[in-house]
Amino acid sequence: MRALRAHRDEPVQPPQVGRLSDVSWVTQAGAVELAFGAISGFVIALSVDNPDALRRRGVKAIPRLGQAHLDYIIMGVILIAFGLAAPDLPKPWQVLLVVGAWVNPTLFVPLAFNPEAQHRRGYRAVTLTSFVCMSSRNRRRRGDGSHLVHGRTRSVLQDSHRRVGRHRASGRDRRGRRRPARQRP
Repeated sequence: MRALRAHRDEPVQPPQVGRLSDVSWVTQAGAVELAFGAISGFVIALSVDNPDALRRRGVKAIPRLGQAHLDYIIMGVILIAFGLAAPDLPKPWQVLLVVGAWVNPTLFVPLAFNPEAQHRRGYRAVTLTSFVCMSSRNRRRRGDGSHLVHGRTRSVLQDSHRRVGRHRASGRDRRGRRRPARQRP
């Protein structure tokens, strides 16, 4: 009881508020992208209430705007999560991730105005570059020249694939037991 009284007599401290600079810039970019995705919801509401207003402004494929809206939100959440989970990621990988997360949803916008744009070489090049940015992995070179992929050397991964192929070809399971022959219908 005495401890409770002593606790009540202490002055109440205001909560500690972190500075914006305490959060990685990847997380900040994700928050901005998430907010942009939320604001783009007004365009989606307009497409439901008055699709002719969008058509008068040149929109030919309204569902593409919905895809962009959802993709901005999803990519924003991915950036926030990634920025919080891996704040010490090397700067080049951060840049690739943020660029890819912003360009991917933006690629739906030109398709809303001109659905045939997806067949143009320039559009395909930008799409490919953006997808590579989002899916690039951090591969580190070891001293012996082999790559580290997800914590394992590539040669170890290749050896395990060879073993899998060998036991399948021999008609045995991984433990060396014979598998029953397949019966064809």
